Amino acid sequence: MELQIKSLDNLLKNALQPGEQLKSYSTKNLTSAGDNYGSIMLSITLNIHNTSTKENYEKHLVGKMPLVNEFFRNIFKVDLTFKKEALIYRDVLPFFNKFYKNRTSTELDMFPKYLGGQLNYDKSTDRIHNDSIIFLEDLKIKGYKTLDRFKGFDENTAKIVIQALATLHATTIAIKLDDIWLFHKLFLSNLEYVSAFDGGIEINNMINISLKHATANPKCKAVESKIKEVLTKGLQNLNSAIKCKEPFGTFSHNDLWLNNVMVKNDGTNIKCKLLDFQLSSYDSVGKDLIFFLFTSLESTVLKNSFDDLIRYYFDEFTQTLNILNVDTRKFTWNAFLDEVKDSAISTELTHLFAMLLPIFSTPDKSESIDVLEEGTLPNEDDVSDEHKQRAVDIALIYIEKGWI
Repeated sequence: MELQIKSLDNLLKNALQPGEQLKSYSTKNLTSAGDNYGSIMLSITLNIHNTSTKENYEKHLVGKMPLVNEFFRNIFKVDLTFKKEALIYRDVLPFFNKFYKNRTSTELDMFPKYLGGQLNYDKSTDRIHNDSIIFLEDLKIKGYKTLDRFKGFDENTAKIVIQALATLHATTIAIKLDDIWLFHKLFLSNLEYVSAFDGGIEINNMINISLKHATANPKCKAVESKIKEVLTKGLQNLNSAIKCKEPFGTFSHNDLWLNNVMVKNDGTNIKCKLLDFQLSSYDSVGKDLIFFLFTSLESTVLKNSFDDLIRYYFDEFTQTLNILNVDTRKFTWNAFLDEVKDSAISTELTHLFAMLLPIFSTPDKSESIDVLEEGTLPNEDDVSDEHKQRAVDIALIYIEKGWI
């Protein structure tokens, strides 16, 4: 059934040009189980009449709305995460882009354009109303697409995403060092940590499924007790919002994997857009980097280029700091490696082992997210061969790096 949006014409001030009038619209649900459990995504087609040119034509955008399913609303803390993302798109990212342009005279193009929306909530309970919506540009119309999560990024594409990630992290640090009061008011107030690893979700089961398949490898089995120790401590840390060490605290996406990146490759140039900021927080640069590398690369790239890509991130990160006139003496290679190691051990192995199941779950569920109920989350029956192999690959690299 097509979803209706109340007072759409009044909400599109940033999406319509002078002379454009909305005559009608249609919507299509973009969200299915396995793709996004945290929100409803809509493709919106606007039928426009231009009073100046007398032309009729279509415009396309994407709408993001809060879930109505109470089970998933509670699990994913929609009343917190939807508000967070709406304010990040509306307030944080425009300032971020403006700051970067003022310092470099260069326009950033790494986020989808925010086109308006509404954020309605009960001030006494903070419950987000179901008619709240975020409007974003339709990136598919511009040639962007989400790649195959079972295959992963090749090395060249991965470097483009890593470059964008390094820019996100370094520019945030530059803003923080430039005006700490403004940073607290605009950034930290909108980057409060929200744990996705407590509540009713069967998080321990998800972690244990990955552990089971990792320790099917004899080398991993030999250190199973150490892996369990890291996983247990990691879950405690994920639920307690441990403070990151300075100077590497930054805008952390906290869920940066292939499905939250859209890529455009015209055969000559590769561009990317970073999406979905529901879980973003103020945290270590190392966490996004570790999570992205282990979840989103082709298997051969992960095995052969892991260290090279960590170095590539560092070079892009420090280069951006230099461009933004930040003193980089505290941001040394050795200090950075310590930060990456600390992130890998303190939270990210647990984060990875929990998320491998939904990331690599078999794509055979066709239900709309709004009709799913408790018990329909990915489980052992949804484990793919890619999940099994990636769990082993992660554990072996952790062992090789001395992180276990």
